[in-house]
Amino acid sequence: MALTFDDGPWPGSTRAILKILQDNGIKATFFEIGQQAKGMPDLSRDVANAGMELGNHSETHPLNLGRLSATGVSNQITMAQYAITKASGQAPKVFRPPGGNTTPAMYPVLAKLGLRWVQWDIDTEDWKRPSADNIVSRVVRNVRPGAVVLMHDGGGDRSHTVAALPQIIKQLKAMGYSFVTINQLSTLPHTMG
Repeated sequence: MALTFDDGPWPGSTRAILKILQDNGIKATFFEIGQQAKGMPDLSRDVANAGMELGNHSETHPLNLGRLSATGVSNQITMAQYAITKASGQAPKVFRPPGGNTTPAMYPVLAKLGLRWVQWDIDTEDWKRPSADNIVSRVVRNVRPGAVVLMHDGGGDRSHTVAALPQIIKQLKAMGYSFVTINQLSTLPHTMG
């Protein structure tokens, strides 16, 4: 299964999440916002240097991606690709549209940049700041082989996500799950959701 974190890099929470993952020997995928990576290149580089996979999550996180012009969509994806690659030294190979909102205009841009579009199977809704127990429960109740879990390391106070992560890891390990990046997940024999 794959743990994913959106909207970073973010002061405090990205580093806390990274430490938990490293302490547990786990790889995950971080879908970064271009402007965030530009503003915190050292943090973006630390995530990459820790062996995590970086994904493109657009330049400014427009939830109305489908309402942008084809040029606007192209700019959002292309600018983020450049910013994340420059900040981290790792070129993303996957793209997650903000809010999961897709548009036909994104597909030619993804093809041109060699990016694969990725959604999720389990939405923890941690951006609403539910309790850590609630986040853990959503993951454990809904997990299945090959699942992609959506959490956030950026976009605000992520203390509940940080608090939930060690329990998620502990419980899923006890259930026999192992953790991989999105690209590693796509090479395993299963169907991605």
